[in-house]
Amino acid sequence: MYVFAVLLLIGLVIAKIVDLGKDWDLPGWFRLGAALVLGLVAAYAFDFDMFAAWGLSLRGSMGTFATGLVFGAMASAWHEFLDLVAGIERKTTDEALQMEMKAGPKAA
Repeated sequence: MYVFAVLLLIGLVIAKIVDLGKDWDLPGWFRLGAALVLGLVAAYAFDFDMFAAWGLSLRGSMGTFATGLVFGAMASAWHEFLDLVAGIERKTTDEALQMEMKAGPKAA
């Protein structure tokens, strides 16, 4: 269970690091590639193998490599989820503003 929490949180950190370049208007494939590379860097930096933690053995450092890819994929999933939440928030806020504009100013 802790392994899944680590995957979620490190994926969120990687997603937010990749989002730092949002102002540069990078294409989606570049952001995905950056997330995968940062996931691999994080997995090797922490020497983390999620498969070994679950009792599965992979040859050599393939477990760490696969964990890095999962970190990057989790960052991509976080990015899409956070975009969904932001879109819902924008839609809700804009509709409320339009309804207030239609009603006109209120007398006190």
